[in-house]
Amino acid sequence: MGYDILTSPCLPVDEFLSEIQQALMDYNCLVLQAAPGAGKTTRVAPSILDLSCLGGAIALIQPRRIAARAAAAHIAGQRQSALGNQVGYQVRFDSRCGRDTRLICMTPGILLRKIQSDPLLEQFSVIVLDEFHERSLEMDLLLGMLRQLQVQLRPDLRIVVMSATLEAQELTDYLQQPRLIQIPGRSFPVDIRFSRFESPPRTGLVRRIVEATSQCVLKAAGAHQGDILVFLPGVGEIMQVLRELQSAALPDCEVLPLYGDLPPGEQDRVLQPGGRRRIILATNIAETSLTIDGVCIVVDSGWARVKRFCPETGLDSLQLEPIAQASATQRAGRAGRTRPGTCYRLWDEVTHRSRPAQLQPELLRTDLSSAVLQLLNWGETPEQFAWITPPSFESIAQARRVLEMLEAIQGDQLTGLGKLLLQFPLHPRLSRLLIESHRLGISTTGSMAAAMLSERDLFMKPQQSAQARSAHRHKPPTSASRSWECDLSMRLEVWAGYMEDQQVETSLGTINRGAARNLSQVMQQFLQLQYQELGSPSDQPLERQLSQALLVAFPDRLAKRRTPVSTRAVMVGGKGVQLAPNSGVRGELFLCLDVDAGSAEATVRIASGIEQSWLPEKSLRQVDESFFHPSQQAVVTRRRLYWLDLLLEETPGATLLNLDTAKLLSIEAVRQFDNLLPTK
Repeated sequence: MGYDILTSPCLPVDEFLSEIQQALMDYNCLVLQAAPGAGKTTRVAPSILDLSCLGGAIALIQPRRIAARAAAAHIAGQRQSALGNQVGYQVRFDSRCGRDTRLICMTPGILLRKIQSDPLLEQFSVIVLDEFHERSLEMDLLLGMLRQLQVQLRPDLRIVVMSATLEAQELTDYLQQPRLIQIPGRSFPVDIRFSRFESPPRTGLVRRIVEATSQCVLKAAGAHQGDILVFLPGVGEIMQVLRELQSAALPDCEVLPLYGDLPPGEQDRVLQPGGRRRIILATNIAETSLTIDGVCIVVDSGWARVKRFCPETGLDSLQLEPIAQASATQRAGRAGRTRPGTCYRLWDEVTHRSRPAQLQPELLRTDLSSAVLQLLNWGETPEQFAWITPPSFESIAQARRVLEMLEAIQGDQLTGLGKLLLQFPLHPRLSRLLIESHRLGISTTGSMAAAMLSERDLFMKPQQSAQARSAHRHKPPTSASRSWECDLSMRLEVWAGYMEDQQVETSLGTINRGAARNLSQVMQQFLQLQYQELGSPSDQPLERQLSQALLVAFPDRLAKRRTPVSTRAVMVGGKGVQLAPNSGVRGELFLCLDVDAGSAEATVRIASGIEQSWLPEKSLRQVDESFFHPSQQAVVTRRRLYWLDLLLEETPGATLLNLDTAKLLSIEAVRQFDNLLPTK
């Protein structure tokens, strides 16, 4: 069944569909460089579906769940087919596919999991990678695996790579001269309006972003007609701007948030035309793939939260950064999809020219543990894998160290535990946490802990809470009055209380209702995963067992206090950290589960106390170390116990009169040579 011409308006890509079909008959790799508004997302894959000679199913890969769901619904509607029949989607924890589904819209992670169970991907004849310019880690990994599969085993597999702003030359070189088709877009003129130059504030950047964005939206609403799309860095800024605009009481306007964790029903509501004027507050999920009818005004804050790996803490963290020029172009293009529009950029033109052209590929800035585990399972050596942009050897080595600590690999071989980790569509650390929680009989507690560590914060930031700003009610007790083993356990207690009485003001802060709802859904999904992979979950909600499970999942996050009563500590790797004032953890050893690494000494926002007796002996290392003591002016020896490279304890030891001691003395003698000479 093809498109209904009466319900499908003509798009620029339509003139190229026959050329695309013919190219797939002649080539097994096709690169489409399609300008914004060309219609590639909703037109190309269905046109391939009509090529009966190819047979097999088609996978349309979208970088985000909301885009996969929206594309499937749109394509099914245009083909006058019920969603889940000929056209469906599959994303994490949600699927609308049937036996007759031949076009499946999915995220990269879903297809990567399919490769693990079906290395030849015999179900599919064509894989379409959309919005490749975003260069997510999973998309890069997927392209490398597909290309290797195509070259070695399946020359009949077709690969289509599409984007509006991709680097065509890099791709054509990598794919060894594929067919390249360039398609013009259909966009109307967009009036770009830059702001005046202002020096970036040293403090209060988020508040400046919120205030400037709110003022600009109010200005744009009064100066223009039509819906307004506002780009903000994250959910926190969205909720702050939402309150600012609601308090302004704009006449006949509906203010709607749009972000990845929003429930599907509320996302769909934003994507459908409304009866009132809409102001849509979105993260960068609205940059590509999604077309929101009625938008002709864009307000761009110019900021995004970018995932980056912090080698000092071994964590991926979201850092607030100015967006690249390519992202700014994509955002502005949203204003000119259906008619002439206006884009307000909250930065000046000179600053714009100094911004990077593209954001770095994700594999150059994030943790590679999941990717390395998948490659090793596939029989590949990660250091020799044909990446389109190779990561550093050090980042691969770091990923190997994490997997070895999780007991997932031995050399280049997966352990039984490593193969089990692959069955979970999660980071290996979280998968390990779920497995250990199930073993210890705390499945529900472990699932909620994993949800809290992987999703956005349960609590609003202080500036988000109206009560905290005004009367400072329900102020949490000081750290001196708190004492417990695990900050995460206290959060679980507070969450459980909220689920019973729905009171958002708690001793730990103001609960974000949307975040609480999302955490509940993710927890249930994690529980279901445990049931599928490990059997019926048991549940004995004990705080100590949770801390033990966390130690198994985060062994390299252990820290030791500098002194028994100090809030300052040293973490594995030598990074200095400090417990947040609201932490109640009192033990000498603790895990750093949520770390703000923005300063020289990182702040541990969530910690979990650890007892030294829990540390497995096979991972402890006891050595005798000798050194020249500057106060005693002698070589002394200490017997030291290490967890990885973290010094846990030391005791005096006997210094042997051997070659090593002689070397230390000679080095110090050279250094203090002038002091050895007799004075006149």
